[in-house]
Amino acid sequence: MTHLIVGGTSGIGLNLARRFLEDDPKVVVAGRRTPDSLSVVPLDIDHTFRFIDDLDYIVKTYSPFETVVYNPGFRQMGRIDELSDDDIIKMGNVGFTACALLMSRVMRAQESLPLLVAVTSTSEFTPRERESVYSGTKRGLGGFVRSLSRDERIRKTLVVAPA
Repeated sequence: MTHLIVGGTSGIGLNLARRFLEDDPKVVVAGRRTPDSLSVVPLDIDHTFRFIDDLDYIVKTYSPFETVVYNPGFRQMGRIDELSDDDIIKMGNVGFTACALLMSRVMRAQESLPLLVAVTSTSEFTPRERESVYSGTKRGLGGFVRSLSRDERIRKTLVVAPA
């Protein structure tokens, strides 16, 4: 079985990928960038929904998964009226929609999933004036994964909100 890390090309995701690779060579990292010494499956979650084909490819090619880590993201600042429609749609896709689409495909492709990890943010719990859409997607992602924890086919879930 394979470990899938979505958003594993920098920060926490990259460190997780490197840690997984120490113990198991079956690690697939999906993301926009390609760090040194790491093979990455291209996945650019944008507002056009072109990423759906990429999700299909990843699941078809690399499943079954032992672990799915959902960690893509970027911090978005601005009051709601300062954000463009594209800004809002992209944050929604990156912060929540792509995870729901991915998990739909994963659970169709395999009977169970041993571990699902979602990386959110303290903004999930502490809303801030200039992070309305960012906070909303992080809270939505956390709630989504907590709901999936009720599905007995997903054996363990973890929501991580680093500061």
